[in-house]
Amino acid sequence: MDSSIYNILLTLPLFQGLTKSEFGEIIEKVRFDFSTVEDGVTFIRAGEPCGGFVFLLNGSVVSRRASNDGRFVISETVNAPAMIEVHSMSGLLPVFVKDYTSCGNVGVLRFDKQYLYSELYKYDICRMNLLNMLSGRIQTLESDMWKLRGGSLRERIVRLVAGLCDLSSGPKEVRVKMDDLSEILCETRLNVSRALNALADERKIVLRRGGFDVPSMERLIMEIE
Repeated sequence: MDSSIYNILLTLPLFQGLTKSEFGEIIEKVRFDFSTVEDGVTFIRAGEPCGGFVFLLNGSVVSRRASNDGRFVISETVNAPAMIEVHSMSGLLPVFVKDYTSCGNVGVLRFDKQYLYSELYKYDICRMNLLNMLSGRIQTLESDMWKLRGGSLRERIVRLVAGLCDLSSGPKEVRVKMDDLSEILCETRLNVSRALNALADERKIVLRRGGFDVPSMERLIMEIE
């Protein structure tokens, strides 16, 4: 394995705490599949089986998540190095929940989840890292679920967007009609429009036809902090 790829993988949460010799033992037994994805290619689609680990080694991708009826769509940029949807690998429905499209050429590394049980589980630190990643996601989702009803309408809009994102930083793109957003928030269309326009006046969002953009999620989150 190329030394640069080796060093990138060691920075990812799954392998934190492993020594180089321990990681060397893993890569001798695990078959890694490396590929380069060209610009503008959707290489993962929502609903496809998630059969193993997917690592973004270099470049950036745009993830796109849509509600079941397609009326609410949120997109965000994921920069390497990153792991893609570890939580989708197991459970009742082991499928990806988002589309992933490359921005420029990107490097992607995969390995089958069979190696999770045959090799990675031999290392306590890998088991603990994976457990912490999954537990952290569950705790965040449960916490966000109870926050949508409390606070001002502006705060609830921010929590809705934040709760649907995997990253609490960077730009986001939200595509939803005003009537649909009003229905989701159990508010009048007029109140939602006023709240969005107030956030736009403060340059925390940019209103677009059929939705809005978030230039900086960090700045928007300050609304609820």
